[in-house]
Amino acid sequence: MFTIFTLQKKYDKIKHIIFEEGITKIDRSSFNHYNTGNYPNIKNVKIGNNVTEIRNWAFSSCSSLKTVVIKSNSFKTFGTAEFWGCSNLK
Repeated sequence: MFTIFTLQKKYDKIKHIIFEEGITKIDRSSFNHYNTGNYPNIKNVKIGNNVTEIRNWAFSSCSSLKTVVIKSNSFKTFGTAEFWGCSNLK
């Protein structure tokens, strides 16, 4: 059994996220640091061609996030405030 502290430490190590083939949707608040308290050190996100949906607040409050590369040009759904509070996003 993991404690919340142990799980938090695992999320702390994640700095880069790549959504490759097979991933079509990034769900609501998936990496939202404000709601989950997780993923405090995400710096780069690459979103591949197959992603057609990014839901509301997917990456909100990820203040360490610096770059997002979106290769997909076939979005069906692009929610609101996906990157709200990402103060270091360039």
